[in-house]
Amino acid sequence: MSLNRLYPLQLSLCILLLIPAMAVAQAWTSLSPTQKEALTPLAAEWDTLQAEQRRRLINLAKHYPKLNAAHKQRMHHRLNEWSKLTPRQRERAREKFQAFSKIPSETRNQVKEMIRQQEAAKSKVVLTETE
Repeated sequence: MSLNRLYPLQLSLCILLLIPAMAVAQAWTSLSPTQKEALTPLAAEWDTLQAEQRRRLINLAKHYPKLNAAHKQRMHHRLNEWSKLTPRQRERAREKFQAFSKIPSETRNQVKEMIRQQEAAKSKVVLTETE
């Protein structure tokens, strides 16, 4: 078979492989009620997100029904905070996440524990100030 004959076949195959990715880049109105509930903090900007971002978020939303109420609230809080970030702040957060991912897991766990302790201390200060 000559290369000229293979080209249409290759092109068709590429298009077929891209169809699932294009289908995932769906509009807010086409999301399921469960997906909308999970991704509510991003509703206003959903249609401006890139296809890859939407795909990742839809994948995240698959886990939402299995979460308990506290984890659902935490997920919404994080998505809400993310939606408030500027594009530059989001890029910086991604860079920090990638750098953090390269740290050995033991060190990462120590840093996470230190952050948890700092957050708990902040919460106690806020509680005592409001009393």
